[in-house]
Amino acid sequence: MVIIEHIEKTCTYICIEDDIDLSESSSGVDQKNKTKKFGFNGPSRNGPYGKFGGKGKDPQGKPDWREVRAETKSRKKKRKQRSVGGEELYTSFMKAIKLWEELRHTDCKKDRRLELCRQVTNLFIGNVKVWIKQASGIRMAEHLITHGDADIRQRLFDEICSKEQILETMKDSHSHHFLLKILKHGSKNQRDLIFAAMEGQVVRLSKHTYASNVIQLAYSDFATSDQRSKMMQEFFGPRFRYFKEEGVKTLGDILEKHPSKKKEVMEDLKKGLQMIMHKGIFNSTLILGLLREYMVHCDDQVDFNLVIESVEDGLLRVVHTKDGARIAMMCLWRGSAKQRKTIIKSFKGHMIEVATWEHSYMVLLAALDCVEDTKFLHKAVLEVLMAEKEKLLQSEYGTRVFRYMVLGRNATYVHPDILKVLESGDVCSQNKKPRDLCRREILQYISGPLLQALTDNLPRWCRDAHWTLFLGAAIHVLPEAGLKCAAMTSLAQHCAAPVPEDAKPLMDLAPFSKMLSFLVGKDAENKKNKMPLFTLILIKHAGETIASWLKCNRGCFLMVKAIETEVKRVMAAVRDHVAPHTDAIDKIKSSAKGAELLLEKLKLTDGVEASEDEEEKTGIEAYETEKFGKTKKYHGKVLENDYNDSKDDHSDVETDVHDEKMEDEDGVGEEETDEEDE
Repeated sequence: MVIIEHIEKTCTYICIEDDIDLSESSSGVDQKNKTKKFGFNGPSRNGPYGKFGGKGKDPQGKPDWREVRAETKSRKKKRKQRSVGGEELYTSFMKAIKLWEELRHTDCKKDRRLELCRQVTNLFIGNVKVWIKQASGIRMAEHLITHGDADIRQRLFDEICSKEQILETMKDSHSHHFLLKILKHGSKNQRDLIFAAMEGQVVRLSKHTYASNVIQLAYSDFATSDQRSKMMQEFFGPRFRYFKEEGVKTLGDILEKHPSKKKEVMEDLKKGLQMIMHKGIFNSTLILGLLREYMVHCDDQVDFNLVIESVEDGLLRVVHTKDGARIAMMCLWRGSAKQRKTIIKSFKGHMIEVATWEHSYMVLLAALDCVEDTKFLHKAVLEVLMAEKEKLLQSEYGTRVFRYMVLGRNATYVHPDILKVLESGDVCSQNKKPRDLCRREILQYISGPLLQALTDNLPRWCRDAHWTLFLGAAIHVLPEAGLKCAAMTSLAQHCAAPVPEDAKPLMDLAPFSKMLSFLVGKDAENKKNKMPLFTLILIKHAGETIASWLKCNRGCFLMVKAIETEVKRVMAAVRDHVAPHTDAIDKIKSSAKGAELLLEKLKLTDGVEASEDEEEKTGIEAYETEKFGKTKKYHGKVLENDYNDSKDDHSDVETDVHDEKMEDEDGVGEEETDEEDE
């Protein structure tokens, strides 16, 4: 009732103003539809006639929408005219757009395009400062700079060449693209004017969203060594901002020259970087370089932790750069266990990309070194990478990660420069867990997929010099006797396989013979560790092939290597296998040093028998009998699933690494152990 009374009072007031009779006899409209007839629901703050103030209405008070649309269109046009400098300039602006629509097409001839550029430039002259702040205007200007000649660029740049105009242009959302194009296509003199305008303002401009783009392009692509030094020094405090020093290329140079000012310089640099990172401007080459320098020379762990907290969630955007990768590595080395997990979790969904980019793969190498929670490392990194091992092995940098997971800091397979970088992290690492223990646990986690990779790629890797030596080393480091025997058996069977007509015999390949010698030479260590003996497996599966190898120098040296292991069972097996071929060996001893040595070594095997403490059974049968009290036969190539089945059948026999129940994948790393919290 209150609402109806309010509507009646309102309608009465308006009808009095417009001399409209609302008596029941004259209206013919029920009380319910009165508000619909007049098109409003009560008095408006814009007047009794509502939003439109009475204009464009018919006698009954309804808006005339044609007039309303025309008025809106007129206001919009006037607004556009004001934005480009007035009605006359608006006409010129629209004419320039029509010409630009023709020159921007790819099928426009070069001569015609240059002529159109000159015509559009003539319309631009005198209006550059205003027009490049418009979306259409800056697009026209970019085409003029890209496709125009030097005269066109100079005429356009002359209108904003003052320091004040350049700084104003850098901060605009549209016009800063004009300076980006000038840097790319302009002359050296024009670039120097831009650098001169930025002098003394680099820190302030680096905090600006649009100006920082100009700073980034200028510093990374066009600045000379001297100009880079001057831009960098502005972050070191007011003194260096206005009084530059020669021969300074890094923060270390400043601290070496002025050791007494280290505290002030580091404090000024920290303030500048904090303000920039707070705004999320974290992709500048200049800023990343300064941040890396700051982290190298920062002695205060509290300040260092503040840096880690600022960047730990955004490292994925910058790890593809050299400085960004080094920053991430230092965060892992000096961060806490919780911070390390946060950094690695930020790579979720992009782990393969991180492992295959040029610089970012180093971050994963550092993580494999310093993350002590190998269970978390397995779920977050190892499991993901080994599930996509085919993609990993297709990349040069992914291959480095794969080899590092398997062999760690093996100087044979890791470049000395990379080892030097990784060793620098040992100084600042806060780890308490022995690295050897971490390596063993990592191998336990990846052993199954590693065996799968070895057996799948065995034929190719045996003939690829880049992989052959790694193949032998990978077989040797397999942590379980069953896995190692399966890999050795696959290799021995491949040696016995027929050689294609268009391929060389395997023993003619130097890397392959060296790999076999390596595995044979490790039999003494295998015996000590109760692992399968490769020589026995090789003789068992490739006996006939070995007989043919005895006709060449490398084959003879391989048997010499087996005898030198001084494992009695191996020596006896070699003697029994080589004895029938002594006549053939004697014929080539004059031309093959290996044959001569082999005949001498065979004399040492006379009377050698396998000692009682040596396992009579070899291979997977011996391993299964020793562990489980029964024998499980493996036919040919043993894959990961076969090994997992054998483990499931004997769940009571587990390694120390698998004593605890694996965490659920979704909850990995959410709860910290007491030791990690400390």
